[in-house]
Amino acid sequence: MLCREVSILSKLAHPNVVSFVGAVLDDPSQFAIITEFVSNGSLFSLLHEQKRISFDIAQGMCYLHESAVMPVIHRDLNSHNILIHMDGRAVVADFGESRFMCQTEEENMTKQPGNLRWMAPEVFSQSGRYDHRVDVFSFALVIWEVHSAELPFSHLKPAAAAAEMAYKRARPPLPEQPTAQFPAAVLTLLPIAWHHEPASRPDFSQV
Repeated sequence: MLCREVSILSKLAHPNVVSFVGAVLDDPSQFAIITEFVSNGSLFSLLHEQKRISFDIAQGMCYLHESAVMPVIHRDLNSHNILIHMDGRAVVADFGESRFMCQTEEENMTKQPGNLRWMAPEVFSQSGRYDHRVDVFSFALVIWEVHSAELPFSHLKPAAAAAEMAYKRARPPLPEQPTAQFPAAVLTLLPIAWHHEPASRPDFSQV
C-alpha cells in the first residue's frame, strides 16, 4: 500500500497538491513517506480553531479594556487587525486609531476611526460620544466572520454596510437553530454583542 502511494505521489507536481520529497523503504517495518512541510496543518484543524481564535481575541480585548496599565479602546477591531501565530494563537494588532480610556474624558470621541465595515452604529452616525463598547460591536462582526468565513455585508461597499447597520439596524444573518458552523454559544453571544444600544452589550470579561 505504501509502495503504491509512493508510486502515485512521485508522479504528481502541482502547487495545490502536497509535494513528494522522498521515502524510507529500507526496513519494511518502518516505511515512511516524506512530503513537504505545510505549516498550518489540515483544513479540519483550521475549521476547529474557530473557538480558540474567538477566545484569544476576547482575551486580548479584555486585557486592553480592563487589565492594561492604562486601559485602551482599540477603535479599529476587524479581521485585518487580527494576526495568527504559527501555533494558531490569535493576537490583536494595529493600534493606530486606539486611545487610552483616560483620553476619552478629554477628547471629543465623535470621530469616525477605523474600517467602516466593522464600525459600531454610534460611531458611524456620529450621534454623540462613544466608549469602549464600540470594540464589542466590532468583535461581534469579527466572530460572525470567523464562523461564516464570509465578509460582513460582502455585497455592499463599506460605507453602505455601515449605514445599513446604523440606520436600518441590519445585522449579518444567523441561523434560527444552532449548527456546526454557528454553535449555541455563538448564537447567544452575537445578538447582544452587536446590540444597537451600547449599554446592552456585554463587557469582554462577560464574553
